[in-house]
Amino acid sequence: MSPTETSSVQRQRVSIVIPYFNQRVDLIRCLDSLRPELIIGDEIIVIDDASTDHPDLNASSDLPVQLIRHSQNQGPSEARNNGVKQSNNSLIAFMDADDICRPNRIAVQAAFLSGHSDFFGCVGDYSFERRENSAHVKVLHDQLPGDVRRQLLCGRIFAAGSTLMVNKSQFTAIGGYDKNLRVYEDWDLLLRALRTSPIGHCGQLIADISSSTRAADLDRRLAAITTLTERHMPFYEGAEKRMFKQALAYEKASAYLRARNGFHGGAALLEAFLLAPVAFLSRLTGRVIFGKT
Repeated sequence: MSPTETSSVQRQRVSIVIPYFNQRVDLIRCLDSLRPELIIGDEIIVIDDASTDHPDLNASSDLPVQLIRHSQNQGPSEARNNGVKQSNNSLIAFMDADDICRPNRIAVQAAFLSGHSDFFGCVGDYSFERRENSAHVKVLHDQLPGDVRRQLLCGRIFAAGSTLMVNKSQFTAIGGYDKNLRVYEDWDLLLRALRTSPIGHCGQLIADISSSTRAADLDRRLAAITTLTERHMPFYEGAEKRMFKQALAYEKASAYLRARNGFHGGAALLEAFLLAPVAFLSRLTGRVIFGKT
């Protein structure tokens, strides 16, 4: 089913930006999930970030897809930035090529931002698909309608690569994604946005998220955490500063534990607990029991 004209008066037109890197089968599934979401005037911009396996768009010939190819790999941040530059609409929805759009995602978020014109953008709830004993486990995150400032400071990033919709003008005003970050780039973007505008949660389940197959190594994650610390810590005081420090320590612990460095991982976990015990325990419990981020 192609975009319909009858629904075009019901919401603003949206540009959907999808960075792509060797995810041919996943992209077909992603585009199929977006098909019923579209109205006349919407567009999908796929940025092929110098893949060796170019995307197959034959099955999506009925969709308004524009393909942009990078001659050299520039990373997901710059791919998204370039997609936004090529977009024609005032609302931008981000999707990762290996994730799935849930029904009514675009309409629900566009309606939220229509009623909150001062917001930078909004995220939504999602289910996370991970492998446990060769089975897929769906995990539904808590719904958090309204402003999510506190949750972002505590380290909840809301799978922004596939749940974030933004006002293009505000995205451009803060410089978009930091092209030098290939991990925590979503968190950095949202923290920078918080300095000038609220970020909302649309209150609904809007995406199915697949676990990433391109996990960053320890050095890259630690370097990104250092960048986040230096860039954002000066803007917080009191309880907010403790929450943010806790979130950074938690991420540092995660980086060390993934690298099988139990000593430094344990020390970082203890630091996170001492800084903000309630926030830390809430996040750790969610991670252990439910697989939350």
